Amino acid sequence: MRSETFFVKFIEQLKGISVEDDVEFNFFELGGSGYLENPTTDLMALFMGAQKMVPPWLLKALLCCLDDSLDVDEIDFTSLELMREARTEDGKYLDILIRHDEFIIGIEHKVLADTYNPFPSYVSLIDSYGGNNQNLFRCILKPDGNCAKGVDGWQLINYSLLLETAIRRLGSEMMNQEFSKWTVFYQEFLSHLKKLSEVSMDKVSDKNVEFVTENFTALIKSVQLLEMYQNAITEEAKSVVSEVLPDIHIATGINNWKGYYKAIHLMPGCWGQGKTGITLVYRPSQDGRVEAEFYVYGWIHSDDYPEVNALKEEIRVALSAGDFIPTASPEDYEVSITGKGKVLELSFWGNTRSKKDALVLLKDMTKWMDSKIRT
Repeated sequence: MRSETFFVKFIEQLKGISVEDDVEFNFFELGGSGYLENPTTDLMALFMGAQKMVPPWLLKALLCCLDDSLDVDEIDFTSLELMREARTEDGKYLDILIRHDEFIIGIEHKVLADTYNPFPSYVSLIDSYGGNNQNLFRCILKPDGNCAKGVDGWQLINYSLLLETAIRRLGSEMMNQEFSKWTVFYQEFLSHLKKLSEVSMDKVSDKNVEFVTENFTALIKSVQLLEMYQNAITEEAKSVVSEVLPDIHIATGINNWKGYYKAIHLMPGCWGQGKTGITLVYRPSQDGRVEAEFYVYGWIHSDDYPEVNALKEEIRVALSAGDFIPTASPEDYEVSITGKGKVLELSFWGNTRSKKDALVLLKDMTKWMDSKIRT
């Protein structure tokens, strides 16, 4: 009885705690010199193709920033070469030079310093690597808080733009790659760039420090409980999809989305190779209530259903006629084409925002998607 009373009191105290986002230190901050330009540039190069074993996730995001008409997911990166501290003819050094059959990219990276560099020498170096009708790009990367000046002929790209693009692509990148240590390191590095770009850092209040000290053991148990909950919800969602698609292998993946959203991805083998799938999402209540809210998100790639635009129109007509999935709420939904016109995305609440109704919708949306994809 005493334990139950303590738990109730603990939960009530926890409700009154105000926690700012992103107060957690990342791996590169704790390394001690991650704020310096050279170590940060080395890490940028790593995730742009410096090592063949590491997917060039950050390079893809940068290409999207440099030219949004490029379909980076269709580019074969096997011809990629990256040079760190590329030497010019007059003995100067450009931070990163990337050479590819389709493009050449010169990058000057500024964390704290201004742009007092021999840019004409850099231009000559970049131009010298062209000659195969490649697109030539010249860019300066910097944190938003750095007031470094722009340079004619060079695209000035703040971390915020690069991060927005990288994070938007993160879910699909993770689903299309086997999980590895580089997945974790990349997410930590994006967190590190975000921290570098912030002008000021909010610190945990003394009151919150005191609360954590007094309730440390209970907080550890609450984290463990959240992990158990995530595993249970994942198994429950997989079981629901398995009712529709028995004897089919269903790959799963879990992503943390902004705002403490948890996305449980389910990718049945009969729907393709991870390009098409369905997701159960849960998030904190947006109106101050303590319960979690659940909704269902699905995505269909044109490789698995070529006429995605026609399918979007079919959904629009069905919604207008009140003839879409009955368990999908006709309010506050999203249906859109993304991925350079290759992916149909649809996001619906159940009849309520409860887990029960979301699981019913998960089953019905799985049936609907399967009827489209496999016919």
